[in-house]
Amino acid sequence: MSFRILTRMLKQSAIYWAPLGPDEFGEEKLDLPITIKCRWEDELEEGIDATGIETTFKSTVYTDRDVQEGGILMFGNVDDDLDRAFPPPEKLSHRIRLFTKLPTLKAKQWLRTVKL
Repeated sequence: MSFRILTRMLKQSAIYWAPLGPDEFGEEKLDLPITIKCRWEDELEEGIDATGIETTFKSTVYTDRDVQEGGILMFGNVDDDLDRAFPPPEKLSHRIRLFTKLPTLKAKQWLRTVKL
């Protein structure tokens, strides 16, 4: 099993904010945004999120790196969308609700899947 075709399909970009945890006032802090390679598919899908609750996901995103649940993804590029990237606009961005990764048989590559 090889996922090389998948890595070639990662032609789109997303802006990713990693969660840093709460600040001294209990407000959630996010890291600075970075651009990651992805394949973004908007399609409703039912499943179970990371907390074990049955839910409907709005999008599936395949990424070139590990991301953290609770982080934020927005379709686009930090360089192109700099005005929109600080802070992440709630209507255009999505909270990462589930992240999974599956290795190839030789464990040299990973299929990273994000559910929003």
